[in-house]
Amino acid sequence: MVLLYLSQYIEDADICSSNDCDNKGILMQSALKTLLISKADYERMHREDDCCGESFFSLPDAYVSRPVWNPVNNGIYTYSEMWNRYNLAIQSTSKVLDVALSQADAVAASLERCFAQNGELPQATTVITRPAGTAPTRVTETAAVSASIAGLALRLPASLLNRFRALSGSAAPSFSAALQREAPKAQNDFSIQYFYDFVKDVTDAYNEFRLSTLDLCQGCCIDAALFPKHLALGLVADSSPIPSCHYRQCFIESPILNHKDAQMRRSLFLYNRLVQMIQNYQYEEKNVTVLRVTPSVSYKGPVGERSIPAYYAAGTLNEEWDYDKFRRNETGKHLSYFAATVNPQGPPQVINPLDYDRINMISSGSRGMSVKLMNRLMAS
Repeated sequence: MVLLYLSQYIEDADICSSNDCDNKGILMQSALKTLLISKADYERMHREDDCCGESFFSLPDAYVSRPVWNPVNNGIYTYSEMWNRYNLAIQSTSKVLDVALSQADAVAASLERCFAQNGELPQATTVITRPAGTAPTRVTETAAVSASIAGLALRLPASLLNRFRALSGSAAPSFSAALQREAPKAQNDFSIQYFYDFVKDVTDAYNEFRLSTLDLCQGCCIDAALFPKHLALGLVADSSPIPSCHYRQCFIESPILNHKDAQMRRSLFLYNRLVQMIQNYQYEEKNVTVLRVTPSVSYKGPVGERSIPAYYAAGTLNEEWDYDKFRRNETGKHLSYFAATVNPQGPPQVINPLDYDRINMISSGSRGMSVKLMNRLMAS
């Protein structure tokens, strides 16, 4: 690969004599030199920039296996047989998600280091106020005030930043714990299809987070040690259609110029949602006598545009479900199975969505209801 190196040395131009001295000091000589080095040598000196790395390319694709039905050779006659088919698909998908979520946690750690480098202000323990005509008063800061100055350079909302710090690194271990807890439990409470849908939700949420990290390159306070006297210009022969910033030090703009601060906020939000979804899966079998139907959109659309399913703990995902609603302060307008329970005084189109023209497809509806009762309610 090609490296541009700044060669510098000091030249002592001493022109003093025994009778006169017209010396103007030492000279600093600088010269740019083009060097060819091996990729192995470059790797030893290269340090990835947390604010302008290639996180997207380190995150693998995630996909969901489908349960295999073959009634000709092996029919499904019991719930145990159906559980086994779904569980095989879940276990196959979990092998993919274990790797993907571990990488997502690593990227989250990199993002956290990035906004710490971008001018995060120190969190003081006290502030001093002086109302007019009074002596100065020393007031201890609350956690909210202290957090509100964090991440100022990237304009990160304090609530978003605090949740990210609390959840960072939790995606992979939380999913592993949920898998070990819920898959066996589904053998007894007939919830394997709910858990399978949950795994699909996690996969979709991960893929949305992955896409949000593409071209996430910005910086305010770049570490000078990244390129003290050298710039990487790239590979001599690069067959990739897109030049890699790993072997070429790309131009790093201020986030105020390229709006990458907005992309950073979206990435942090989507990572938060991913972890919150995993940690708040909760299926509880209950005896219910009312058929509850929730309109939603197709599963081909973004996760945030769908209804919040019944297998998440009531009210836990309203703040995290959709980034655009979060920005517009409309987190109370999500359609969900528990909408009327969480906020009975909420907007009527959310509490009784079937009374309004918002139906695309039907989502969850009958947790713990007997088949006979459901058939009778649907026929009435």
